[in-house]
Amino acid sequence: MQLLDGFAALKIIDALAGLVIIGLSIPKGVIKEKYGVWDKYVF
Repeated sequence: MQLLDGFAALKIIDALAGLVIIGLSIPKGVIKEKYGVWDKYVF
């Protein structure tokens, strides 16, 4: 039974990680300023 509990926890963690990745991949909107090569690091 413990193996199934670990598997369920892993599925929940995978789902949360997927939601985080989806949230981070949403475009930030219109770019108002440019910072050269630093653009990808500036939020």
